[in-house]
Amino acid sequence: MDFLENRAVAIHVSDLGIEYRVRLARSSFVPTPDNRAPDVRFSGDAHALLLLATRQEDPDTLFFQRRLRIEGNTALGLNLKNFLDAMEVSPLPAPIRSGLDHLTRGLELYCVRRAS
Repeated sequence: MDFLENRAVAIHVSDLGIEYRVRLARSSFVPTPDNRAPDVRFSGDAHALLLLATRQEDPDTLFFQRRLRIEGNTALGLNLKNFLDAMEVSPLPAPIRSGLDHLTRGLELYCVRRAS
């Protein structure tokens, strides 16, 4: 993950108005101050980002459906996306992954009912 060293990455949850910014420093992710512009920003609504985090949906599909956006240094964003895609095992611990799976399904049901 050397390509991420000292690069700021933002994850923007558009429907909740939340943005998380981190950077890789000495092999650890650390928070990045809000006043530092991120090198790359991934944006999407909570449902799309949960689908991505739980690997229930492919990032390319979300991107082409315009549910996921990459802004800033898109080459860096694509490198990060490809790195995460190449991981055979989820980086999330099983209990967290299971909880996120349930949350994703619940949010999906809520969105379907709300649209009806």
